[in-house]
Amino acid sequence: MKNIFNYISNYGNLSFLQVPFNDVDNLIFSSLVYVDFSTDTDVNNLTINKISEIYFKNHTNSQIIKNIIAIKTGIKVLNLIKDTVRYKDLVISNYEYVSSNDTQFCAMIIKINEDTNYIAFEGTDHLISGWKEDFELAYKFPVKAQELAIDYLNKNIKLSSKNIIVGGHSKGGNLALVASMYCKFWKRKKIIKIYNNDGPGLRKEQIGSKQYRIIEKRLMHIIPNYSFIGLLLRHGNNYKVVYSYEKGIFAHNLANWKVEGTKLVSAKLSFLSQELDHGIIKWLDKYNDEERKNFVEALFDICNRAGINNLLDYKDDKFNSTIKFIKETKNLDSNTKSMIIDLFKFLIKYCTNDFKNNLFTKNRED
Repeated sequence: MKNIFNYISNYGNLSFLQVPFNDVDNLIFSSLVYVDFSTDTDVNNLTINKISEIYFKNHTNSQIIKNIIAIKTGIKVLNLIKDTVRYKDLVISNYEYVSSNDTQFCAMIIKINEDTNYIAFEGTDHLISGWKEDFELAYKFPVKAQELAIDYLNKNIKLSSKNIIVGGHSKGGNLALVASMYCKFWKRKKIIKIYNNDGPGLRKEQIGSKQYRIIEKRLMHIIPNYSFIGLLLRHGNNYKVVYSYEKGIFAHNLANWKVEGTKLVSAKLSFLSQELDHGIIKWLDKYNDEERKNFVEALFDICNRAGINNLLDYKDDKFNSTIKFIKETKNLDSNTKSMIIDLFKFLIKYCTNDFKNNLFTKNRED
């Protein structure tokens, strides 16, 4: 499978002078920020090689395999790039990780060369607070993680900074976009490119703002042909569709995107994703901000009462956690129940169509 791992194997021993930074390097850096360095010795101003030495000394294989897919992909990337000419001497700095009951945020700077830095924002990890923020994007701006992202750029883009690239995957892509839109004007001028890698879009007010128009030409919104997360909320029509080896929600995984040489392979947006795009907008337009807020707060209050605080705990006890979740939904008011039913009807329809499409494709290939 030609993907980011294959790219590392082919280009890992070629410097950025020999092969300039490209869209695939962006995916690698967006994946790397998922690795949790917060429990390790201070990793700031260390090379990727040194950081990997510390990380793999402190984390066993049995700990690593318990992580969610995005984090495991990031850890695999770290392991593959730690000894390569291209990446091993790159310095990571300004690592920041914030986790609480209401937010999840992580960012770091990767120095590509004397003139260019990549600022990476992490997407949603295993914490339920991060997933709640994803839902809050439907009715609230800015959410706490967006405020932290804006502040991060304001703190870390200096007068001496030259070429700044900002990016992230999933929620991290949204943070990269929003932070670039709302950081201070002179700092924003130093940003040469913004990568939103299959991350949610914006609310109606922000997509129509002057801040969005200012950065629009520097934005690259990349989504797989079976995008789900990247089509949430509203977005411009200038996104780049790339081929994913997997369909449905698994297309969200960066490791499933097809790479040829130094380029991501283009594709057409699937019919299912087009339907999803229209369906999400219809659902958003059907309810006002207050109704969406009540829905999100009720949904995650249920998670809290069911004892679901992070995805790793849920993964270890899916059956009991699901039963508790279902029991707790009985106490919801009728309007919130109706919203949940509407959303789940749509998602079930999407998943059913996805299954039928996969079955049809498989039979056709057989």
